[in-house]
Amino acid sequence: AINRDSKDILSWDVYGLCLTGVERHKEAIIALERALELAIKEKSGLVDEIEIEINKAKADFATQKGDKYFEEKKFEAALEKYNQALDLNLEIIDKDDDKVAEIHRMKGNCLLELKLHNEALKEFDEASSLSTDTELQVFLNLGCYYLEVRDYENASICFSEGKERCNTVNPDDVWLGELNTN
Repeated sequence: AINRDSKDILSWDVYGLCLTGVERHKEAIIALERALELAIKEKSGLVDEIEIEINKAKADFATQKGDKYFEEKKFEAALEKYNQALDLNLEIIDKDDDKVAEIHRMKGNCLLELKLHNEALKEFDEASSLSTDTELQVFLNLGCYYLEVRDYENASICFSEGKERCNTVNPDDVWLGELNTN
C-alpha cells in the first residue's frame, strides 16, 4: 500500500499499475489519476505516459464490466461497455491487438444474442483480422452465427475449421476437447 499523502509520482504510478495487474481496475484508476495530478502539478514529463496508463486501466475496467454483463445476459449493457473499451483503446498508441480483438469478438457475441447478425459478422471479421490468438474462438462464433441465420453449409465449414484448429492449437482444453468427440 501507499501513504495517501504521498507526493511521489512514481509510487502512485507503480501502485496503479500493480492494481491493474491484479484486475482491481477501479482502484488502479484512482491511483493513476493521483499520479497524473501530481505530475501535472510538478510539470513532470510523465504526464502523457500516465494518461495512457489511465486509458488502459479504464479500457480494461470497461471490458471487465462488459464481461460481467454478458455473463448476466444483459447484452445491451455489455455492448455499451465493449464500445466504451474500444473507444478508449483508440486513444492508446501501443494498444494490445489481442485485447482489442477479444473485445470485438465479445461485441460480436452480444450482437449475435441480440439477433443483429450482420453487425455480429462484422465484429467477428474485425476480431480475426486483428489477432490470430482469437481465431479459433472466432470460427466457433461464426459457426453459431451461420446456424442462427440457417446457413448450415457455412456453419459446418466454420465448425470443421474450428475442430481442425482445436487439434493443433490446444487439445487439452475441456471445451475444445468436446469438439473432438465423434
